[in-house]
Amino acid sequence: MENIAATPGGHPVVPSTISVEVDAALRSSLRGLAAGRILVIDSFRSWCCGTWVGDLTVGWRATEPDTEFVELAPIDGIRLFAKRRLLGLIGDAGVVLRWGRFSFRRGLAVGLRRPELWIDYLDHPARFDPPEGVLATP
Repeated sequence: MENIAATPGGHPVVPSTISVEVDAALRSSLRGLAAGRILVIDSFRSWCCGTWVGDLTVGWRATEPDTEFVELAPIDGIRLFAKRRLLGLIGDAGVVLRWGRFSFRRGLAVGLRRPELWIDYLDHPARFDPPEGVLATP
């Protein structure tokens, strides 16, 4: 991850070593859903009842997120950003964009090829941080 180019907005672009898959059932609809917007992967984490709970989120934005996010390689021409702190998890666990499971709310969801790593991330997110200086903001 040494050769990181920056976009005009100042977001480093992560090389193809970190990739995001798109489920076949979603791929043909993704460009239409984008409608010129940017796709953003984020997460939340909260202490509840003596344990960490949280989830990965994905959503559309009209503008670039702040510098806490890093631009990944685009998917079919759609710009994709991920929270900087999630890069290790995304690389290790293998993210797959798919349709959400609830028919009453047909939207995008994030799946993991190795979901057990999410539990590790909730307990110890710093273990998944990118190496120091690799993604310094230009």
